[in-house]
Amino acid sequence: RLEKVWSSVEEESLKNPSPAQREKVLEKQLHSLIEQLTAKQGSS
Repeated sequence: RLEKVWSSVEEESLKNPSPAQREKVLEKQLHSLIEQLTAKQGSS
């Protein structure tokens, strides 16, 4: 599941070649990853 998230990050990065755009996408994905991880920890 995480692999899918990171491959989508890379796809977005390729679509948005400007560093600022790529940073924004990475940040967004990182936040959602953290949310997923904390949600999992809370439920287990």
